[in-house]
Amino acid sequence: MKSIAGAMLPKWIFIIMLLNIAYGILRPRNPFQRTSHLSVCMKFPAYLRRNTQLCESVKETMLGLVLLNGTRMAILECQKQFRSRRWNCSHDTRSIEAIVSYGYKEVAYLFAIQSAGVAHAITTGCHMGMFANCQCKSKKKRRQRKLAKHEKRNLHYKGNIYDWSDHCLERAISYGKGMSRKVMRNDKVRDVRGLVDRHNKEAGRLALTSMELGHQSQCKCHGISGACHLKTCVRKLPDFRDIGRFLLQKYDSAVKVMIDNKGTKLLPKEKSFEHHTSTDLVYTDDSPDFCKANVKTGSMGTSGRRCVPGDGKLNSCSILCCDKGEEKSFVILEEHCNCTFQYCCDVHCEICRKNVTSYTCK
Repeated sequence: MKSIAGAMLPKWIFIIMLLNIAYGILRPRNPFQRTSHLSVCMKFPAYLRRNTQLCESVKETMLGLVLLNGTRMAILECQKQFRSRRWNCSHDTRSIEAIVSYGYKEVAYLFAIQSAGVAHAITTGCHMGMFANCQCKSKKKRRQRKLAKHEKRNLHYKGNIYDWSDHCLERAISYGKGMSRKVMRNDKVRDVRGLVDRHNKEAGRLALTSMELGHQSQCKCHGISGACHLKTCVRKLPDFRDIGRFLLQKYDSAVKVMIDNKGTKLLPKEKSFEHHTSTDLVYTDDSPDFCKANVKTGSMGTSGRRCVPGDGKLNSCSILCCDKGEEKSFVILEEHCNCTFQYCCDVHCEICRKNVTSYTCK
């Protein structure tokens, strides 16, 4: 007895369909796509893979590379801002995996700068047209651009002309913050730590558009012989170095918090403190002094760190070395000097050596 499919279709078509189905089931999946996804995912630090949705969000190679670039940019900026402090944002596996299990101020900065780095990278990619689902241009923008060009002289505001093209950046920032909110979320933690991490990640995203940060526009002067009679200004995405400094200020003024009785709201631990704002960093655990190495708390210690003689600075030997003293050594530094240009077209330099005094913590 013939099957229903065989009765409805010619025999040769039915056979081809079966072969296609079998080929689709048995053929190996694209190894490049699978390897690409896993390789990008494994390049994220373990604490980000565990506490965010980064790996789950990496479906496209381009998005994965942008996210990876944002997280790496954040790590470098964190290490730049903390290079002179006892905790220097070391991403040694033993240290970083231990420290993120606590609610320290340092962890608050770490998650804030990572969230800001992801938002900044995605915003930049969107503004450059790298994502198909991020449409920077819109009909509203095109109408406004024509209006601005047609009535340019009537768009004065405090002596400036504001180009309507900054609407593109607004849409890109909105997209970047929204994607960062999606990929940096952690649905596994629902206690006070979850609220704290969620708040600090959002504070990092808000740094992209915070009025406290400044540098939100870039202006060009117009006038005869360079006279600045009129300025055309466009909105500018803040430099990530400025965001890192801004969040460092928030780190220095971070607020210690606790959870309310309902378990849904963060309150200042000390009643004398004002309630934190959406751009403030918050924490729950007092940080150690990071003077001595401690595997449990993630402290690497300061032994062997370079310092400068004197007092007052964060990287001074008295502060960085925790009053344990420092060792003085002399290093011979070689560098090019007395360079001369010879026609044509060589540059000849001498090698100069000088003694440099170096101080390291005991």
